[in-house]
Amino acid sequence: MIALPITLTACGSDGDPTGPSSTTVDAEGGTLTFAEGKVTLVFPAGAVSEAVTITVKSSTAFPSNERLVSGTVYDFGPANIAFDEPLQLTISYEQAGVPGGIQENELRLYRVAGAGWQTVPGSTPSPGQHRVSGPIDGFSAFAVLGVPIASLTVEPDSEEVVVGSTLQLTATAKDADDNILSSRVVTWSSSSDQVASVDANGLVTVAGKGSAMITAEAEGVSDAARVIAVGATVSIQITSGPTDPRQGDVVVYVAETRDSDGEPTEDHSLTWSLAPGEAGLITAEGRFVGYLPLAAKVVATASDVSDTLDIVIGDRGLSGSFSVVGRGIQTSRWTSDLWLYGDYAYTGTWAYREATGNYGDVMYAWNVNNPVSPVLTDSVTVVGTRWLNDVKISADGSMAVITREQCSPCGIILLDLADPAHPSVITDYTDHLEAGVHNVWIDGSYVYAAANGLTEDDGGLRIIDVSTPSTPFEAAYFFEEAVTANDYQSFIHDVYVRNGLAFVSHWDAGLIILDVGAGVANGSPTNPVEVGRIAFDEGDTHNAWYWPETGYVFVGEEDFFPSPYGKVYVVDARDLANPVQVATFRGIDWNPPHNFWLDEDQGILYAAWYSEGIRAIDVSGELLGELDQQGRQIARLLYDGLEDNVYSCPGGSGTCTWAPQHHNGYVFVSDINSALWVLQLTN
Repeated sequence: MIALPITLTACGSDGDPTGPSSTTVDAEGGTLTFAEGKVTLVFPAGAVSEAVTITVKSSTAFPSNERLVSGTVYDFGPANIAFDEPLQLTISYEQAGVPGGIQENELRLYRVAGAGWQTVPGSTPSPGQHRVSGPIDGFSAFAVLGVPIASLTVEPDSEEVVVGSTLQLTATAKDADDNILSSRVVTWSSSSDQVASVDANGLVTVAGKGSAMITAEAEGVSDAARVIAVGATVSIQITSGPTDPRQGDVVVYVAETRDSDGEPTEDHSLTWSLAPGEAGLITAEGRFVGYLPLAAKVVATASDVSDTLDIVIGDRGLSGSFSVVGRGIQTSRWTSDLWLYGDYAYTGTWAYREATGNYGDVMYAWNVNNPVSPVLTDSVTVVGTRWLNDVKISADGSMAVITREQCSPCGIILLDLADPAHPSVITDYTDHLEAGVHNVWIDGSYVYAAANGLTEDDGGLRIIDVSTPSTPFEAAYFFEEAVTANDYQSFIHDVYVRNGLAFVSHWDAGLIILDVGAGVANGSPTNPVEVGRIAFDEGDTHNAWYWPETGYVFVGEEDFFPSPYGKVYVVDARDLANPVQVATFRGIDWNPPHNFWLDEDQGILYAAWYSEGIRAIDVSGELLGELDQQGRQIARLLYDGLEDNVYSCPGGSGTCTWAPQHHNGYVFVSDINSALWVLQLTN
């Protein structure tokens, strides 16, 4: 490129400051300077095919604009010329010439277009050098202007304010690219100074009852907020809500506030409280749930006035008990999970039982047609495996999946249940599961496997197509790189799939909800898409059960560290993108919960609690607060003895409940120490 520096004075040959300056450029290009170096025009080689005389004229006779820097416009000629390559135009300015309220980073190049101005696409400011540059493909009149305000937003947009008080409004100006223009000059006005006046900074002073629109305006763009002036609250009355709520039922209390004229006010200082506080829980919205069956007071307070409602919390009135119907004894190995289908139960095994010298390498099949006396019909031994942790059965009962851990390689085994009394191996699948699988879920023709690894190759949720059970293959996977919480790298512990949603228990990372066919985020089994998640303070997210009818998800926290041990969380997932914890159930603090099963028809959660045994918990109705304080435990049983403060998991004897399943009117329980128990709840 050939540089042709042409430096001209601000005046023409006759001393006219608006007179034209000119020079010539040819196909070789060059750099031209005008107006005492304030204007630079770079011609790349080939921008013109032959010599062209360029003229520049400074002028103020163009469309006026309050955003124009220094009031100077540069008119380039010849007009109507088109360049084969874009030129680079730079215009320098004096900082003192920037209009008030405009920052230098808000400056751009503009060209005259008709009776107005049009921004030069791609122009950028250099505030430190006080110049703006941009590409141009033709000549016109050019200048530096501040970008215009595209929107002005007043916040809050509506507010109820007590007479005699003030309200601070803010006005946010933005350009067309949504950048905030922080220094633009805003003027404020009120539609009624008798109701509310506003100063230059947007501070509103409320003088009398009524309504006023407070308007902010800048550069011809405006927005407004409605201010509703009300009288101060002088009285409050609880107008709605029962005086005899039942323990554990969620009810709502409503209070009305009024001013000195008896007119209703919307007092945002309204708060709710209970006396005594341990009687229950009341939220800021007046939603109440009783914990103890006793007399109590509900108190509503606003603006230094209060009202009290005397209530009597009734006993929830639940009573029940478990009875032992039968048991299937197996003590050569520690027992893990179970699953039932039809007349058969299948139990896994786990870890190393020192007394017998056996690892958990066997799955047992039981005929439970007579629940009083389950009969062991067969077993499947997997050589080289130490944990057959999980057992799941397909919805049609044709296939079982068992998981393998503490082996090399590990994975899952698919079993044929054509003869349910004598399962047979179809195949052993290990791809990307070599580190082990702790839990699985079968949904349709897919197995969802919680892989134990911590890398993308051997961890995460692996989705396996088993439409042809003899030749399974991986259809997709979900993995998060280095998800950490509480100083540990998180891993997927369990998965529950229902209605096209996968609820992934991701240990310290919390509960992650995936669309695998629900249609809420275009997900599918071959394309899992995250739609929401929730984390818990203590981590240890172990398992989940989704109840679509209510939108609740019951989440187990397997925290073995005391003070406190883990609990069951209740999550409201009606808004899948924003799940919210609403309730908990805590045991007597000797162990955390383990697996559970929900009888949705009766609203009863059966929860295994290791050495605390098996619990039946009423989870009917709306759930809020601490469920264990609400009389919702129907029954608890230590079916194999030992007190709560004796740890027996595993211990050779004593209750150590791993998992329950409600089936054919009975509750079948797998116990680490003693295998299979059949219980019945009398409620």
